[in-house]
Amino acid sequence: MTTNLNPTLWRTCRMLANHRRLNIIHHLIDKEPLTLTQLAVACKMSMPACSQYTRQITARGLCQEIRRGSYAFFDLTPDPAIPYSAILLKAIVSSLKLAKKDYAGQIADLTAYTHVSRIRIVNYISEKGSARLCEMQRSLHISESALLRHIEKLARRSVIARTEDDHYHLTKSPTPLAKELKRIATETYLHTS
Repeated sequence: MTTNLNPTLWRTCRMLANHRRLNIIHHLIDKEPLTLTQLAVACKMSMPACSQYTRQITARGLCQEIRRGSYAFFDLTPDPAIPYSAILLKAIVSSLKLAKKDYAGQIADLTAYTHVSRIRIVNYISEKGSARLCEMQRSLHISESALLRHIEKLARRSVIARTEDDHYHLTKSPTPLAKELKRIATETYLHTS
């Protein structure tokens, strides 16, 4: 069992927005716990790479390492000490079950939240209902150029949209994974940013 973990949502999303890590999770879905060797073979990757990626997934509370004798097995069990891990893992698993080894959609959903400023922008718009660029810049203390970059990325990921009167608002999430990520990001008791 992991202890003293406090992974941030943006770092967890950054870690997950990777084809190989999603592939490891995909291979653990609906299976008995697998050893590192079994995972490496199934995922067609080297043992060191599989070990590193599996440690990263485990450190984010999305996978548990189970010791049986001299073997370590890995199982998709969320860490209850991390408030959002069960919600996020369920959403990722559901999303990956529909994916046919093409994780582009999942990576796009995840990369919307790979920076703390984007999470702050989503939270601000969620709290206000809608917001103008100048309001966000003043309240969030983000430079105009950085704010525009983050807004552009959020818009490309269908998280926010701009109205004709230059207000930004949250959009209806296009995928179940995007919906859960937005929920985690806007319910601050689920994360620490």
